[in-house]
Amino acid sequence: DGLARLRDEAHQRVAEVTTAAATARSAREDAVAARQQAAVKIAAGALPPPLPDMADLAGRLADLGALLADGRWTRLASELDLLERELATATAGFKAAERAVVAAMAKRDELRGLLGAYKAKAARLGGAEDSGLAQHYDRARDLLWTAPCDLAAAEAAVAAYQQAVLGVQP
Repeated sequence: DGLARLRDEAHQRVAEVTTAAATARSAREDAVAARQQAAVKIAAGALPPPLPDMADLAGRLADLGALLADGRWTRLASELDLLERELATATAGFKAAERAVVAAMAKRDELRGLLGAYKAKAARLGGAEDSGLAQHYDRARDLLWTAPCDLAAAEAAVAAYQQAVLGVQP
């Protein structure tokens, strides 16, 4: 019964795996494009590692067609199951990598906003002319507006500026 069901559903399952492969390729392309754009702005250490390619996928999909044509139902079923799992895992990984890249870019923007807010606070507290505050600010600003931005160093510099501003006595 299982083999008869597989035979009857084989074309549909191969089509579903082909669609899943296209989805995985698309997710990879989106993640690669996002990483390439971010790599210009964010230092590599804050980005996910380069994504693996999917070079063997076309051959594996062609093998499914050969298994289908030859009526090798048991082997076809195991290959379909394996490919479905691998493609689902790959797609999830590509989407997670893209989210990580977007998060790194958002972190840089957040730090820039925080730096600006604390500069305004320093001015309200009368610290606009304080050379120590200016040095902290300049350090953080240089890190945040240098490409590629070292996010860890920029975050530490913004935190140091924040602490210096909070130490200003009105």
